Amino acid sequence: AYSAMCHINPDFEICRPYIRKIAEYALSHPLPAGTIWNANFPAEAEGGACKIRLARQGRQLWRESPHKRPVPDTNQHYYWMGGVLTDCQEGENSDVHYLRQGFATLAPIHIDDLTHHEELQKRQEHFSQLFPDPGAGHA
Repeated sequence: AYSAMCHINPDFEICRPYIRKIAEYALSHPLPAGTIWNANFPAEAEGGACKIRLARQGRQLWRESPHKRPVPDTNQHYYWMGGVLTDCQEGENSDVHYLRQGFATLAPIHIDDLTHHEELQKRQEHFSQLFPDPGAGHA
């Protein structure tokens, strides 16, 4: 995965010098199953180039910020699920820390199971009551 830290009109030219080299590294140094490489690039690079660091995945939290918007030429509305990035303090070995200093980063991300199992189990009964299967309980 390749990402740029600029969320509005990102300049992916910053990534160009690194894409092939990162891909070659990833292919010649495979990760275990359930793990991917995540490359992030700063919004700007001094002199058009940046140094790159191997890093751990940092935390940047998005707070949901829904907006009610009108559907053009109708009396209807829809909701746009926007988000606001909240600041998190990160250690010196995180991609967030390096990106803030203008470095590109490469982080091995383990994605095998993102489920929060305790929350799933805790909420299952109440959720099932709110959303019963169609026809359930009808003879």
